[in-house]
Formats: sequence, C-alpha cells, structure tokens
Amino acid sequence: MKPEVKAVLDEVNKQADAVIQCWAKFVALTQDKKEWEATRGQVEKVLTELYSFRHNGSTEGLKELIERSRNSNAAPGSSSASQ
Repeated sequence: MKPEVKAVLDEVNKQADAVIQCWAKFVALTQDKKEWEATRGQVEKVLTELYSFRHNGSTEGLKELIERSRNSNAAPGSSSASQ
C-alpha cells in the first residue's frame, strides 16, 4: 500500500472511531427518551454498520461500549475514547 493511501486510511479510521464513540454516547443517553426514538433508531443502524466495519465484521463489544458510554462522564471524542 502506498504511504499516502495508508495515511489517508489511517485518518479515515481515526475519524470513524470518533464517530463510533460519539454515536454510542448519543444512543446511551437517549435510550429512555421517547422523543429521540426515530433518530436513535437511525443512528443505531449506522453505528452498528460502522462498528462492524471497524471490527472485522463483528459487533461483539458494541453493547458494552454503549453501556460504558452511558456510565461515562467523558464527552464524546475525548482522548479516553480509544477502542
């Protein structure tokens, strides 16, 4: 793989991981909020697809990530967000 392609792919993966963290936090914080049901459903669908892409086709660990996000006071995208 050419170095410039690898560099772009690394950046894409970094940004995808940040989106996963942010959306997991959104899903966690809106689970019991009826007014967010439609949006949460759409976000959950894409979150699951993106998570699977980043984890070699597996969604194992996604529910745990969402639960940790519910219990975390860290803002989405903070430096403690590496998975």
